Amino acid sequence: MITRSVCSLIATSACVLFAQTPAVPVQPTAGAPIYRVTVVERTTKAINYRYRSDPTMIDFAGTVLMPTAKGSAIVTSKQGRTEIDANFQHLTSPGALGPELLTYVLWALTPDGRPHNLGEVIANSRDHAGLRVSTDLQAFALIVTAEPYSAVRAPSDVVVMENKVRPDTEGLIEQVNARYELLPRGHYTLDLSSGARPQPPDLGRVSTREYEVLLELYQAQNAINIARSARADAYAGDQLARAEGLLNSATDRHNRKGDRTLILQEAREATEAAEDARLVAEERVRKQESARLAAEAAHHREAQARAEAEAARARADRQAVEEQLQRTEAAMQANQQKANAQLQVERAARVRAEADVSALQQQRTSEAQVKASDLALKQRQADQRAFRARVFESLNATLPVIDTPRGLVVRLGDSSFTGMQIHPDVSQRARRLAATLASYRGLTVGVEGYCDNPALEQEATARAEEVAALLRAEGIQAFAQFKGNQHPVGPAPIDNRRIEIVVTGESLGDSATWDRPYSVTLPPSTEAHQR
Repeated sequence: MITRSVCSLIATSACVLFAQTPAVPVQPTAGAPIYRVTVVERTTKAINYRYRSDPTMIDFAGTVLMPTAKGSAIVTSKQGRTEIDANFQHLTSPGALGPELLTYVLWALTPDGRPHNLGEVIANSRDHAGLRVSTDLQAFALIVTAEPYSAVRAPSDVVVMENKVRPDTEGLIEQVNARYELLPRGHYTLDLSSGARPQPPDLGRVSTREYEVLLELYQAQNAINIARSARADAYAGDQLARAEGLLNSATDRHNRKGDRTLILQEAREATEAAEDARLVAEERVRKQESARLAAEAAHHREAQARAEAEAARARADRQAVEEQLQRTEAAMQANQQKANAQLQVERAARVRAEADVSALQQQRTSEAQVKASDLALKQRQADQRAFRARVFESLNATLPVIDTPRGLVVRLGDSSFTGMQIHPDVSQRARRLAATLASYRGLTVGVEGYCDNPALEQEATARAEEVAALLRAEGIQAFAQFKGNQHPVGPAPIDNRRIEIVVTGESLGDSATWDRPYSVTLPPSTEAHQR
């Protein structure tokens, strides 16, 4: 039997992650990751298990993260594979090392630092675990790490055990140059807001078989949430949808007390699919960032080239002016003997030349000021577009957002309410929306009620005030108003019965990211109809 404390610790790790919104770019005031860990290079011993040699013993020793942990393994080299029969003791709950950690994984590390996931290590109620696996490697080191789920492709830096060579260990011992790129714990975590963490469910005592099922389901949920944090929903939607479908199927089968083997199979497939989605999303984000940096570098080079060309033209102009002055002075010296009238004419010519130089300089100064003003205006507009896009993405992670010339609009349809009351699940998402809005300054939030039937005006107004009151309770200064059937989104009467949360502000600009500023003027017949 699995004790209540073990299950509660697993549930705590899962609940902390499941209750959070997928991570998106936020302002620094929104919080910080759970961990900020720097990767430290590690070294350990690798053993070359001679081809078809007799079985040999190795030990495992705990690291500073889990000094009481220990273990041993029998390693047998056979034709085409190496078999490992490992046993571990004093493996405490992985959740004690970080709320996102749910399980342990045994890794084989080649002498050049390449990791291979050999399998999941699950401890029983006495903190003991066993694992029998095989690998096609011949020379390798063994380590055990704590992970958020068993399908990870690279080890985290939470190394709890390493293999140790015994006096009677047979094989060629090699030193691993341990640059095997341990992933920092923050790589697999979500950005947690300052809100209270949910309490874990009281699972009581469950059997070992039920514990294994629950652990696999929690790992799948953990993997999907982490993939969402890596923006897999935007960059690897098919893979993420497949993972969610498998998890839903496994959860439904578990609720119906279905075949345990099929539940474990679907949960593990869901975990693997979520890990694939995370890797695909991270790779696509990396490529986008590389493209963005390359474009910025090209833009910088072009600006630098333009500046150098402008400087060269200015130098040429100054040189031309200087040459003209030199010719004028030479002419004056040559005609010193001329009459005073001629001298006055020459002096007047010089004055005119100097005036031309001054006028030219003033003209260029004025042109430079105009260019600087244009650049400042374009930069301000670009900043507004970028800020609008960030706010859009932040809000859209909680509720669907429409970018319109009126502002960023969150639309709550008639199905989001029962009478004048908002549904609890929509209410919870609206509170998370309010928490996101609170992290941005200078925004104005309005709540607008719409309906085609004038008889439902009171209900639409009450719904708008209900949503506005909910936002105000979360610290958002929101105001409510009734809009009738303005801005129809479909044919009457059902499609236009809705509540819209409209977010505006100077920092968002006055145009949608897909358009330019324009005003909407309704035809006279439409205005009369609305009145």
